[in-house]
Amino acid sequence: MKNKNLRITFLSLIALTVSLVACQDDNNNTEEEKDLTHAEVPVGAALKVDKDFQSSGEWPSKSTLQVGFSEESDGCDAADMLAVTEAISWEEIYYNGVNNDTVLIDYTDVAVSTTCFDGSGTTEDGDAITGGFVLFPAIATRSGEVTPTVELQDIKTASVVQFSLTVLDEAGTGLSLYKSVDGGSYELVGIYMPESIETGEFYSVAIDESNVSLKFVSEDADNGAIRMHDLKIWTSGVSDDAQLYVNEFFGSWALQGYELPVPGVENNKTGTQYVPLASTGTVEYDTTITYISGVPVTYTIHDGAVNPDCYNHHGDTTLVYQLTTGYIELPINKDSYANTEIDASVTISSLPSVSLLEFWMAVTGMSGRYLVWKSVEGGDYELFQDITVTRYAGIGKYFRFYVNQENVSFKFTTYQGDGAYSTTPKLYGVRIWSE
Repeated sequence: MKNKNLRITFLSLIALTVSLVACQDDNNNTEEEKDLTHAEVPVGAALKVDKDFQSSGEWPSKSTLQVGFSEESDGCDAADMLAVTEAISWEEIYYNGVNNDTVLIDYTDVAVSTTCFDGSGTTEDGDAITGGFVLFPAIATRSGEVTPTVELQDIKTASVVQFSLTVLDEAGTGLSLYKSVDGGSYELVGIYMPESIETGEFYSVAIDESNVSLKFVSEDADNGAIRMHDLKIWTSGVSDDAQLYVNEFFGSWALQGYELPVPGVENNKTGTQYVPLASTGTVEYDTTITYISGVPVTYTIHDGAVNPDCYNHHGDTTLVYQLTTGYIELPINKDSYANTEIDASVTISSLPSVSLLEFWMAVTGMSGRYLVWKSVEGGDYELFQDITVTRYAGIGKYFRFYVNQENVSFKFTTYQGDGAYSTTPKLYGVRIWSE
């Protein structure tokens, strides 16, 4: 029986026995083993955590990097680790723009290296392994008083966790992965150890839980140093037969809804403000696009404007999951505008069924607040989501909400009530999946 050089420990001897019996009865056990560590990411899933341990540490990740080594070195030798001689721990508040959520990552008696490329390259299966890593030292350090651990807390949904491992030697059983659901006790998911020192191994492990925490632990006393690269955690997806009724990022739309003359695109990329026509009077127009045959989608824009090619979200688009450049601007009332009755909105016509709504928003300047409304079966629009993009999220945020209803229409509006912010929301993209 070929096991692709993996040594996996399961939750119980019963599960192992069942697996062995299946092996005797079915020659396809190789595929069953592969599925345990090569789970497919669901269609429509988003990256909740994406750590290559090489990033600059700038907001929004707030990564603590090049830690756990003596004399602030970013060395490749486990002997350079401060954890060899003293306890070390820190907490990272990780944010990548999904639903305003953060993931707390606790590091205990490990080190992070950003520039050491030991183990980087590709596995035997051709999976990439980048050079940055978390190093889990041998448990024998500090006379055995160390249990190297990385714990990720408060993950709203997790379908699949992916990571790569390289090793300095072949001792021990490997890195243990545990999960805790709804704050319960941790249960073992599996133990992972690449036997090949030269290539390492890539793992894609099914989790399929909500309100889950994950914990990686090097706990075998015989383990040598183990390195974890390229940690990714994916949210839940949609059903296999779901279709994208709406898949729009506004990059192919015409520039419209602004006073002329309009500054050039190059100037606008630096943050130059276009003045919306809604500042002087009511503006309303619509357009219909068919993404799936037989399902025309009509966008109705009231007191809004469209900019197909502007980087006016104050930051690096790569820091937010799939944020692009085109947007619909929803201006708000300002004292400097002749029109003080601006009531900006964009409405998306009714769709036969909706499982998941995804969208990207950003604001200019300080914090911004906006509302998402939902109409079902042609009824009145009711408040679906009340969302604030905070001052420090000027580069934009990504949101996803499960709906699971038929004949649904959505409307995005600005918030005009007491305590409204003075910044203009921008809708950078919308995707709507069928059930």
